[in-house]
Formats: sequence, structure tokens, C-alpha cells
Amino acid sequence: MYVYIRLNLNLCVLFYILIPVFCKLHVNLANCLQEIAHRHLYQEKSIGISYSVNNDNEKRICKGEDIFQNIVETNVECVHETVIEKLVFSQHWRLQLFELNNNTIVMNVPERKLGAYIILSENGEADLVDDIKDQVVMLKKDKAWNPRAKFTILLTRNYEGRHLKNLLAEAIFTELWKLKIVNIILLIHSFNFPADDMDINIYSWFPYDPPGRCGDIREAVLLDRCIIEGNYVYFSENATLFPSKSRKDLHGCPLRVSTFELGPMSLNKMDYEDGVYEFQDGIEVQLLKALAKSMNMSVLYMPRPDESLWGIELPNGTWTGITATANIWYKCHIVHELECLTSHILDPVKWFVPCAQPFPRWSSLTRVFKPSLWLGFVAAYIIVAYIMHLVVVLSAKLSAENPDNYAFHGKVKVFLNFWAVILEESASNNPPNKFSIRAVFLAWVLYCWAVNNVYQTFLTSFLVDPGLEHQISSEDELLTSREVRYGFDADTLAVISGLADDRYKHRIICTTFQDCRVRLVTTNRFAFAFGRVTTEYETAAKYMDGNGNPLICQFDAVIANQLTSMTVRKGYPLLNFFNIIIRRVLEAGLIEKWFDDIKYTATLISARDFNLPPGEYIKLSLEHLQSAFYFLFLGFVLSLISFITELFTRGKENCYRCKNK
Repeated sequence: MYVYIRLNLNLCVLFYILIPVFCKLHVNLANCLQEIAHRHLYQEKSIGISYSVNNDNEKRICKGEDIFQNIVETNVECVHETVIEKLVFSQHWRLQLFELNNNTIVMNVPERKLGAYIILSENGEADLVDDIKDQVVMLKKDKAWNPRAKFTILLTRNYEGRHLKNLLAEAIFTELWKLKIVNIILLIHSFNFPADDMDINIYSWFPYDPPGRCGDIREAVLLDRCIIEGNYVYFSENATLFPSKSRKDLHGCPLRVSTFELGPMSLNKMDYEDGVYEFQDGIEVQLLKALAKSMNMSVLYMPRPDESLWGIELPNGTWTGITATANIWYKCHIVHELECLTSHILDPVKWFVPCAQPFPRWSSLTRVFKPSLWLGFVAAYIIVAYIMHLVVVLSAKLSAENPDNYAFHGKVKVFLNFWAVILEESASNNPPNKFSIRAVFLAWVLYCWAVNNVYQTFLTSFLVDPGLEHQISSEDELLTSREVRYGFDADTLAVISGLADDRYKHRIICTTFQDCRVRLVTTNRFAFAFGRVTTEYETAAKYMDGNGNPLICQFDAVIANQLTSMTVRKGYPLLNFFNIIIRRVLEAGLIEKWFDDIKYTATLISARDFNLPPGEYIKLSLEHLQSAFYFLFLGFVLSLISFITELFTRGKENCYRCKNK
């Protein structure tokens, strides 16, 4: 009994001796953090403070060898409370608290972006990394999650030995690097009981230092030490705790890209062994080369996640396709895990419709004049011929002499002679020697001469180029058309949700956007909506007819303007550097130059199949003159019908005469 009482007495004495020591340690951690906040986080407006609470973790009774650790656990609650208290009393930052427990729900605060995070962990070395990871995963659920913020991690427990502290720091940095968190400092006290050393070690890491390291976590760097003497806090090195972690020369580090072949963005895919591939040309390929060259990186193309292209959103909130790694249209407002580089192309989504078809060549003879002019000409022919008939009749009545000939006597002769003048054939060689008759005849000849000159002037042009029929020129006309159907692919519908409105209820969903183009070209009765840049290139490369004319046309109306951008995981450390380079490329006009060069090259390649004759002169062929032959055959048919009609009429008259005899 005596021994038992003596042992408990010693434990209690030790307990009351250590309590002030550890409380002082926690206060020192809070004071050091407060000094760091005033020196390095003062310009930030909002700070998030995260800590974990285990509902089942109550204060435990000290037992045997665990007395040291249990005393720390017993007083750990005063750490985050002390930290919060000191930051609140500063009255400089807006604080948001994240408490991780079994029922954590993250509340999103609108119009708020945290510039710094403070993460506290009370766990031992076995659960330390998992605890910090769980807290960061919780923070990521917040829509205002900012992986580029300044992260300060406080470890409230003591970890014996410098080697163990370095290993823990490296393990934490490795886990956070997977989440693209780079701007981190780790605070671990250098307290080794029973030494009276209350300094705080500040660790960090540099993913690209020394040169040649490409995000490889090799060792944690002791950046500085926070020394506390009484109420005075200072740093041994006065180092910048949040320096830039990126370098402008990455010494060949890989720039990993996942994409697919799509003109004019990425062209001429070359496959090598072991699944390695690369693209030789394309707007975005040239841009990637410019980014890689500016930072001395090497482009490494990664396999696509699946066979879909940009991908569609699934019911569980995830996306298929390449959305998680690369992109063509801006989706960063849709997918929370992505960030977009500066947009390099403004790609308007437009309707692409069948190009207007040439008029049938057989209509070339009649299309020289408008129908109203043809009606006027026919009316003039009838009226002038009838006037000529009246003049001849009146001349015969008023003249006492017999006419010298009867070339214009009778309506039929007048109409036939005037028709001969229209066709520039010879009429009567000896019209009546009457001034009035010859004056009317001369007026008709001059009128037909003027009309024929105009007609023949434009006839050749219409024979060579018969012109184009009407082409759909507005969305309303397309939607109400009974001949032309319309549709688009599922990827376009996923990005432009407005296309799902009832206005487009008769839409057809294509399997892929290539299917939409093929359907338009083959049927000439289909229209689709897609980006202008890609479709213009595809048209120049694939969809030209033998005369060098495009088979896919567009009108001016724009459905939506899409920003074409490259995507990276949220927190990508090189994003700001890449944005600067992209802006310089845009200012230099290189994007437009690359696009023009690609379209020109595609046109030259497709021109090998054109059948345009050299020079500006075109030989008229049977195809050009088919309208003349059509009218010739029509004349033969009418002549044959007239001849048969005359034979039938003459035979009928002969039969009638025979019966009368």
C-alpha cells in the first residue's frame, strides 16, 4: 500500500510540473504563428483555420509510460483556441473555421476567397499525415478553395529526433503535392524534454530546386527558426517564408499533356513504341511548344482517359472524356477541380448549313432576264405584232392600189415574221412599200436588236456560271424549314445548355461531331451547330467540291461565344507563368498566323483533287450548253407535234370532202 501511494504521488507531482511547460509551449506556438501572420499574411484579407476534433477522444487518465504524451493530449485544445483568440484580437483578418469531425459539413460563403490557411494537427506520427490529408480534403469541398494560398501547418505534438521531424515533413509535403499545394510552411517545435528549448522549427520545400528536380520530394528544408524570449518573438534567419517556388528554367522537366487529334488544334499524330505519341502541327501544339520552350520543358503526351472527347457530366457530378486533363472549350466554371489558362481563341458557335446549290444549267437561257422582263417582252411581241396587222389592214383599205406583195397580210404571217426577227432570222425580203408598214417593222427590228445584244452579252456568263440557289441565312429560317433538318453532337449540347431548349425540340443528336458534317455533305439536307475555328479548318481540308468551292457554309448569327483554353488541375504551380506567355503570344498575333498557315496548307493539300482548268478562260463544253440543247429538243418535239397535228387535220378535211361528194 505504501508503494502504491508513493507512485501516485510522484505521478501527480510530475503532472503539475509539466502542465505549465506544455501550456507555455502552446502559447509559444500561438505567438510564433501570430508573428508569422503579421509579417507574411498581413496583406491577405481572409484566413481559414482548420483543426480536427474526434468526438470519441475524451481526456484520458495518465498511465505508466504514456504520461508524457497524455499530458500533451490533455491540453491540446488550448492550441487552436489560443491561435483563434490571438488572430481575432488582431482585428485584421476575416476568419473562417473548419472543424473536422465525424459529421463535418462545409458551408460555402459567397464572394469570399481565402488567401491563407492555418491547419492544426494533434495526432501522433502514425496518424499525422492522414489527419492533415483529411483536413485538406474537407477544405477542397469549399467552392472558394484556393490551393495557391499560403498554407501554415502547426504540429502541436512533440516528435523526438530531427530525423523523424524531417521524415514527417517530407511525408506531409509529398501528400500535399499530390493536391497541387506548394506554398507551405510546417511548424514543429524543437522541444526535447527535459531541455528548456522552446524554439519552433519552420520547414518548407522547393519542388524545382535544385535544377533538374521535377516536383520530386526528396527532402524538407529547414527554412527558419522562430525564437521566443519572454514576450519577444524573432526569427534566426529572417527568411522569406513564402518565396516563389517555380523557376523560369526547368531544365527539361516534362510538360504532361492529354489531348486528342482535332484540327486545327492538334494535327499529324505520330505514334511510336510503348504507346508514346506526339503531334507535329496545330494551333495548340504550336502554343504548347512555345510554352515548353520558354521554360525549357519537354512536351510529353499522355494517353486519353477513355475514347470520348471533351466528355459529358455524369449524374454523380464527375465527367467523362478529357475534361479532367485538357480542354478545348472553357469549362472551369462547371468543373470545380479545374483551372483554365488564359483563353487563346474566341471560338463562336454558329450554324453550319448546306451551301447553296448551282441552278440547273438548262435554266441558263431563261435566267438571263427576270420573269417580269420576259413577260414584258412577250407582251411587246404580241402588241406590236397586232399593231402591225392593223396597220397593214388600214393601209389596204385606204390605198386604191393593189399591194405589191402579201408578206404581212394576215395575223399568222405578221407573228411569224416578227418571230423571225426575234431569232435574228430573215423575215420577208420585200416588205410592202408602205412607209407606215416599214416604220413599224423597223421599230421592231431595232427593239429586238437591243434586247438581243443585252441577252447575248450575259448569256455566256450564265452558261459558264449559272449562279446559286437560295441558301438558308437565319436561324428562324432553319428551324422552320421543311427540307433541312438540324442537330449537333452530345459534347456540344453538354457545353451549350441552351441548345436543349424547346426551341430546338426537333434536333437530332449525332454520335460524334464528324457524323454531323458527313450527314450534311452527303444529304445536303442537314445543318449542325459547332465552333467556327474547327469547322472552317475541316471544310478547307476535307469538304471542298471539285471546283474548289466549300460544301459547308455558315451565316452570321452566333449561338454562343466559347473561350478556347487549356485546363490544368486546380493549383497548378506554373499557371501564372503560362498565362504571361500566352498573353505575349496573343499580343504578337501568332495564334492568327498559325491558324492562317494551317488553313492555307490544308487548302493546298485538298487542291490536288480540284479539276479547275488553268487560266481565266474556260472552254464551253456540252455541259455548259446543255440548256441550248434542251430547248432544241423541245423545239423538235413541238415541231413534231405540230407536224402530226397538221397531218391529222389535213386527213380529217380530206375525209370530210370525200363524204360530201
